Parts: sequence; structure tokens; C-alpha cells
Amino acid sequence: FCSRKVKSTGTAHHFAFLLNSTDYRILRMDEDHDRMYVGSKDYILSLDLNDINKEPLIIHWPVAPQRRTECVLSGKDINGECGNFIRLIEPWNRTHLYVCGTGAYNPICTYVDRGHKAQALLHQQGPRGGGRTSRAADPSASPEPYAPKEYIFRLEPGKVDSGKGKCPFDPKLNSVSALINGQLYAGVYIDFMGTDSAIFRTLGKHTAMRTDQYNSRWLNDPTFVHAQLIPDSAEKNDDKLYFFFREKASEMGQTPMAQSRIGRICLNDDGGHCCLVNKWSTFLKARLICSVTGADGIETHFDELRDVFIQKTQDTKNPVIYGVFSVSGSVFKGSAICVYSMADVRMVFNGPFAHKEGPNYQWIPYQGKIPYPRPGTVSIRSDGRVVRTDQGLLLRSLQMSDAGSYQCTSTEKNFKHTLVKLQLVVLSGRTVNSIQAETSGPAPLCPLHASAWTPSAEQYKDLLTILSQPEMGLINQYCQDYWQLGDDPAAGVHRKKDSKELKEQRKPRNRRHHEGQRSMPET
Repeated sequence: FCSRKVKSTGTAHHFAFLLNSTDYRILRMDEDHDRMYVGSKDYILSLDLNDINKEPLIIHWPVAPQRRTECVLSGKDINGECGNFIRLIEPWNRTHLYVCGTGAYNPICTYVDRGHKAQALLHQQGPRGGGRTSRAADPSASPEPYAPKEYIFRLEPGKVDSGKGKCPFDPKLNSVSALINGQLYAGVYIDFMGTDSAIFRTLGKHTAMRTDQYNSRWLNDPTFVHAQLIPDSAEKNDDKLYFFFREKASEMGQTPMAQSRIGRICLNDDGGHCCLVNKWSTFLKARLICSVTGADGIETHFDELRDVFIQKTQDTKNPVIYGVFSVSGSVFKGSAICVYSMADVRMVFNGPFAHKEGPNYQWIPYQGKIPYPRPGTVSIRSDGRVVRTDQGLLLRSLQMSDAGSYQCTSTEKNFKHTLVKLQLVVLSGRTVNSIQAETSGPAPLCPLHASAWTPSAEQYKDLLTILSQPEMGLINQYCQDYWQLGDDPAAGVHRKKDSKELKEQRKPRNRRHHEGQRSMPET
């Protein structure tokens, strides 16, 4: 009905290519190149956004015949399951895509060269290997000196790797993904049977991470819908990745029903200790409610999340979230669109946790003391260099990576309030030495790495003001003790104290000795 209604407006038409496939599930827009990438069964398409009816660039990426035979022998359907269904298309950089397919129940990934629009001689153009690309120029036509070159669209040869943890085995299972800073985050089923669901992190230099395996409190037969990076502040270390999905609600008792969820993880999460090694230590989830109250006061809940659209605003930290929901029951069937603000989402994640309590063992808000650090946050691991005190953090030695935004927060009645925000700028030894040389002559080099940051004139004045404070003498003394006595300058303080006490103890003996010498002549 909806399809016919949209078509009747005259703004839409049937979209299909003669590729013996209708599985156009994955769409990826590339605004830099004005292209739309489409994933299908055994094919990857590149459409021109300026003329969507123009013949697309096509890559044919089927599985090997031997792999298809093995898939059929395992009991899978040769048409609906034993193909390479494209389920992941992510931009790797400005020239390449990272693409994954089910690989006939053996997920595989590779890179696609999408090239750049450039100017070149037409007679130098020709078809590129690794899949069908743009049409070559007509050799009978007279070549022009310069003309726009068609887009490059081909598979990178020899770049195929495993897609486990990135793409599902079963093409019928939904998956979501986000490629951020060279690391792939995916909500996916990672086994042949389709029972092990996980939010996975692969690629990149960080530790591979996942949600706890076969733990229904983490994920309970989820259907992944969308994944979106939404920053919490200007500090990149606060960035969080949000996952939207629906799952069986374990809190519904013996007859679990589908409920919609929003979950999140911190991008700088490297796991925990003991049972949380290589598992997310910041994973949290909350129920996403979309309901309508009727005239009789009864709420109708649309519990099955179908799609999510994130509308960006001028404030990148506060986009608007649109969710498409449905309800399928024996009495009522329908759909709804609900809108959410990030302020409400953050308030929920910063609010009370749910736990089971009482005679009926019901889920209620937890009113007890929240452990520190709060679940869902990344704690600072003390290595002796960073010391946590009641007054805040003490950095015993600085590194260039310590630069950034620091904030002091207070929580009252489940509301978090920011008391102070500080911006720490770490100056290189070269910068400090140059400033000190201008004011008081050359100074010994500090063991800090060079930095490309150069302070402005106002910042120079601020630095000179800081260096002229009387407290700088104490800091300099601390630094001298640090370099002379090792990692524990306090040992120098204790040594000076012991020396002073020894002198005080010797003074009375010396005084009595001298007095005895003076009294001898009188006797």
C-alpha cells in the first residue's frame, strides 16, 4: 500500500537492474564524489547522484564455485543463501571503500578503489581490471586534449581478508557498522548458526573487543538497526558510538516480547580486568519507548524499531533522532515515528540503573550507592604517573598526550553538574626553553618531545606570568629533586628532614661539651 501511494505522487519510480538480483539492502552515499554505492547479491553498484538513471558502474564479486558447492552441501539454499550478499560498505579513505559480503556462509572483505574525478587524455583511458568500470572512450572519435575522466571503480587485487566479526554468515540477519579512525565497529552475528550476537571492534591498532558471549543481559537475540557516532563534547576521548536495535526483553518474564533499545560504548574503551578482558567495560543500554496514549488513558506501545534517521544540527553533539516503529499484535497493527533529543538520551544514561528487587523480583530503579568509577565510563588506569586525589588528578610528569579538556563534575540526586572545565596545553621543551632564554638566559633542556604548537603573544604573556609566581620556586625544587633522586622526589625531602633532625640532636651535645671545657678552669 505504501509503495503504491508513494508511486502515485509521481516523485518515485521502480528501481532495478538486470542483474538477476533484488537484494538491494546496503546503501552508502558519497557526497564527495556525488555517488551512491549499493550492495546486492554478487554485485556492487556505483550510481551517479546527479543522474540516477545513468547506467551505473558495476563490480561483479561472486564466490568461487567450490565455495558455493560447499555451501549447498551444508544444507543452504543455492539461490537465497549461497551467494555473496554485500552487507557492509564503509568509506576507508577518500579513494577506497571497505566492503564485506557473506561469501556463501564464509564472510569475506576487500577494498574497492573508487578513484577520483580527474582530467586526462581520452586516448589514455581504458577499462580497468577487477570488475566492470566506466565505459571506455570510442576509439573512432577524435580525441580532445583534455576531457573529464570517468570514475575508477574496481576491486583491489589480492586484498581479500576474513569477514568474521564484520559481516554475518546468514544474509537474512541484519548487521550495522561504523568505520571510525581505521577501526571497524559492527553489530553482527559472528557464527555459522546465527546464535552468537555481538558488538564487535576489529581492524586498527586497538585491542579487539566484543560484548559478553551468550549473555542475554548484554544482548538477547538482537536485530541491529543502526549505528551512529555522536560526540559528547569537543574532547575526542568523550566520543561515544550509539547502537539502535530491538531484542527480546528479559525483564518481561517467561514470555519475552520484543523491545527497542539504544546502547552505547566509549570509543577509547580497551576492556576491563578479570572477566572483562577483551570485553566492553562501558557498554550500557536503555529502553527506547515509543507510545501513544488513547482517549481511555491506555498506552499503545510501538515496540519494534524498524529504522533510525539521525538529523544533524548546527550543534554536532545534539542531533535529532527519528525512529520508525511498528507493532504487530492480534488486536492492533500499525506504525509510528517518534522523535528523541540527545539531552533526554544522556539524562537516561546518567540516571539510575535498573535492578531486580522486592518480593516479586521486579525491575526497579537502583537507589543504592553507585560504584566509582560509574559503570559506562572509562577509568584512568594509574601507572604511578597519574595520581588520583580527593582534590582531583595529580600529573607527576607530563606527556604530550595529556593535553586536552578536563572537567570536574558533581552528582546530586542523579543529576550530573559540571563545576569546572579546564583546557590543558602541554608546551614542548623547546618552547619553554626559548621563552626562558628570552627572559633569563639559557636553561637546561627539558625531556619533552617537540610539538608543532606555537603559542601566541598573549599566551607568551600568560606563561611569563606563571613563571614569575613564587610557587614556581617550589615547583622547580620539586623538579630538581625528581631528576637528581629518581622517581620519588619525596625521598629527598625525607633525607633533608633526617639531616636537619640529626643536626638538631647534635647541637645539645656540642653545647654541653663546650660548657664543660669552660667550667674546668673555674674548678
